[in-house]
Amino acid sequence: MLVCDFQRFQLLDLNTGCITEFLLKDLYQNVKLFGFIAGYQTQVIKAQDPINIKAAERMGKLHDALKGVGYTGHELEVYLVRLLFCLFSEDTTIFEKRLFQDYIEAKTAADGSDLAHHLASLFYVLNQAPEKRLTNLDESLSAFPYINGKLFAEPLPPAQFDSKMREALLDLCALDWS
Repeated sequence: MLVCDFQRFQLLDLNTGCITEFLLKDLYQNVKLFGFIAGYQTQVIKAQDPINIKAAERMGKLHDALKGVGYTGHELEVYLVRLLFCLFSEDTTIFEKRLFQDYIEAKTAADGSDLAHHLASLFYVLNQAPEKRLTNLDESLSAFPYINGKLFAEPLPPAQFDSKMREALLDLCALDWS
């Protein structure tokens, strides 16, 4: 709906309730507001969800930590995708709730020195069908389901992580990835 006294314009968007006011001399700067007349649809770009911003920042820290120990290129990408899958799986019923987080908290040392070893073991188990797994697996590892699709098939080089890497991963676990 448009109201005009030939000097001032007031445009009310009936869909959003947004009112835009401008002077005749500024019409050229506001002509895009009239795109609906020609059949154009306005795209509303909403602010990004704060959880996505937090997740991106925290994934960035994890990326930097992995890069800091020497992972680059394809290997870095594979590691990040695997960890992202585990984080997502915990909040979307692929894994039981908190299964991944509890495993990291309970089974790894606070200094992170054994984190890479535990992640490698977990990735190996996720790639094994239950009937092909070793029978003497720790029960916290055997609780993880088989993930078909080769995401965990490719071996990654061994690494040594520290407490910052462990903290970065646990910070990511604290987010709701659903």
